[in-house]
Amino acid sequence: MKKKLKIYLPFALNELKRQLAYKGAFYLFIFISLFGTFISYYLWMAIYGSSSSGTIGNLSQQEMIVYVFMVYVTSNVKRMLRNFAHKMAKLLITCEV
Repeated sequence: MKKKLKIYLPFALNELKRQLAYKGAFYLFIFISLFGTFISYYLWMAIYGSSSSGTIGNLSQQEMIVYVFMVYVTSNVKRMLRNFAHKMAKLLITCEV
């Protein structure tokens, strides 16, 4: 399995280099993503702060913090993989690989 994934490493590195070529757009995307995550974080902290019990829907405040940041990480990984798969499919269709 590891050997099969090594085949795609040059494509992934190339995509990362391409994304970093437009550093302004790359950093803007990171900023906007983090901004949305922090809004979600502080919203949940306010909700837990106004709650009379320490849990909401059987989730503690610490569990919700982990959940918010895991959503951020997994959504960004999913987006990157989707973009990579879309570009690979386009290259395969146009026979540029």
